[in-house]
This record gives sequence, structure tokens and C-alpha cells, in this order.
Amino acid sequence: MYDKIYNMKNILNSWIKIKSNTVYKAKRFSVKKDKVLLPDGQEDEYEYIEKKDFVLIIPRLGSSFVVVEQFRYPVKKRLIEFPQGVCNDNELPEKAAIRELQEETGLIPSKLMYLGRLDLAKASSSQGYHVYFANDFSKGQIKLDNTEGDLTVKNIEKQQIEKMIKKGKITDSPTIAAYTLYLLNVEHSER
Repeated sequence: MYDKIYNMKNILNSWIKIKSNTVYKAKRFSVKKDKVLLPDGQEDEYEYIEKKDFVLIIPRLGSSFVVVEQFRYPVKKRLIEFPQGVCNDNELPEKAAIRELQEETGLIPSKLMYLGRLDLAKASSSQGYHVYFANDFSKGQIKLDNTEGDLTVKNIEKQQIEKMIKKGKITDSPTIAAYTLYLLNVEHSER
């Protein structure tokens, strides 16, 4: 019996989209409802949010990091996070990272180090994000959009960032996950 199940899983090892419908379309996302063939051969429906990828930049100045604090409407609180923002239509992630960093902090990176792409909410959304590290900048002008009017820029030392994560003062999951990529890819290689 186990061999039969194992062989069936090898044959049908992926989900197959039969039909896709847009249930709701908004400015920032759409809700999809797909009819799918599951790996076990059964048909089902799967609802999810389709949303553009975004970028997150970890800017380090010496031993401190540049973060932003802003009100996030869906969770109704101010969050401390690394600068981040959506990729515009046909905009490469690296270009979006340079643009977003300047818009939110006024920093213009001379180069970026790509740390990887992460999935945000893989069971309910197609959205992911590209993580970049930068540590050499020139100064430009901050250009906030109308939803960022309350945004403030702060420099926080590495030890303080880690304390804030441990104590639940930084709860933005992309910031915490990106910080892990930073530790593994940048700090680890600088030792």
C-alpha cells in the first residue's frame, strides 16, 4: 500500500491549475480563486492574494543600521523596519531598491549586495521580497509619498536591533527575516 501511495506521489508531485478567476481587484492586490488538481488527484479550489513583489534594503552606517518607523494601517500601529517598498511595473528589483532607499532615507547607495528573495505569506499570497544590503552612500533628498507622511528615519546600533527583536519591539517579519540573511551572508563573511 505504501509503495502505491509513494509511486502516485512521484507521478502527481505538483499542483495543476485548471482554471483561474479574479474574484476581486483592488489598487494594490487582487484576490484569485483557482480550480486546481491536487497531488493526490482530487480537484479543489484555492483562494489567494496576488500582489507584486517588493524590495527591502538593509542600510548599515558603521556599526548602526538605518531603519524607518511608520504607521502601518492594517495592524493599526507604528512599526520599526528596514526601508522597503513595492517594485513598480517593469522595474527591476535593484532599481526599486535604490529608489526606495533614497525616497525613504535620502541615502543613495553606491552599490547593493543582493542577499536573496523570500516569500512573505506563502500559503495565502504570491508576494515575495528581494533583500539587499548597502553600506556606502551619498546623500540625496527624501521623497515620501502621501502614505509615508509620518515616517521617521533612525539609526540603531546592532545590539539594540537584536534587543528590540528579542523583546518584540521590532515585529515586522520581513525585517526580522532579512536581518537573518544579513547575519548569514554579510556579517558571517566579514569575520
